[in-house]
Amino acid sequence: MSAFTPKISFSAGISSDHITGLVRSTLESICLAAGVQEIWITSAYRDAEGQAAAMYDNLEQGKPASGNAAQRQITKVYKQQLADGETNAETIKSAMADKITAIGPEKVSKHAKRPDCVVVVDVSLNRMPQSRRPWFVEATRAKIGLWVVGFGHPFARKGKEFFDPVFHLELLTELGQSGVIDLAEQQRTTA
Repeated sequence: MSAFTPKISFSAGISSDHITGLVRSTLESICLAAGVQEIWITSAYRDAEGQAAAMYDNLEQGKPASGNAAQRQITKVYKQQLADGETNAETIKSAMADKITAIGPEKVSKHAKRPDCVVVVDVSLNRMPQSRRPWFVEATRAKIGLWVVGFGHPFARKGKEFFDPVFHLELLTELGQSGVIDLAEQQRTTA
């Protein structure tokens, strides 16, 4: 396969602000190994307001979060707002964001964790050529334990992978990488 520079594109409304050099380099490396010329990031870091907006949109489309207890609490806020007769979307999202902040954003979604050490991105499955998807999975698997600390996808195996309808990657940032190196060094010197 001829050399190319992978393109990392972002869906409307998705910020690249937290995509560090190491995160970008890791994504490009995965793409090169998989022969994927372009990926589309459909989700990245979300603050409490962004998480509330994402959950609100999903709930409005009939796709409630089926995950953890924290997500169910946010869904309850949404339902209670509607039961109380609230129809203003911004008011409902604000109530949801307040609850997310009270619970702790990182408990609601991995996308809402502080992005200093690990950045979470979702990569579109549908915008990737079907023939390249297995290669993308294998190239990402090769990085697990190095720069990839979590990987979800529709073809997940047990272990460090989990089911997700998109390619969900949890990637170390420069600060996260130095923390891993420091931890490994501490473990080596105390062993």
